[in-house]
Amino acid sequence: MSKIDTFLQQILAAVYGRDVRGSIHDAIEQCYTDVTNGVTLAETAAGKANTATSNANSATSAANTATANAKTATTNANNAASAANAAASTATKSANQCDTAVAGLSGQVSNLFGHLGLTIVDGKLCVEVVRE
Repeated sequence: MSKIDTFLQQILAAVYGRDVRGSIHDAIEQCYTDVTNGVTLAETAAGKANTATSNANSATSAANTATANAKTATTNANNAASAANAAASTATKSANQCDTAVAGLSGQVSNLFGHLGLTIVDGKLCVEVVRE
């Protein structure tokens, strides 16, 4: 805290010229010290505020970059999911075609076995024997 109040009281109470001049000198010197210290504190505060602003701007930039990266990753994931769904659909169609082919093949094999005198019973191949 400034000593200016004390110096002002000394100026008012001084009787002799030398005491008055000394009190005025001390009061002006204290004012200069107070102003200089105030400027120094203000400059320090301004520097800290500028640093905080710069840090906030950097953090905002990093957040914006992270947001953009997240959006890109989401788009890529959605594209991959679409491709996977298309592949699954194709695989399902292929499996259905295989089932149809196997069903048709089963009938053909059964007909062929019938012409050859063969049958399948309980998973075993049996030969039909005809005696004449």
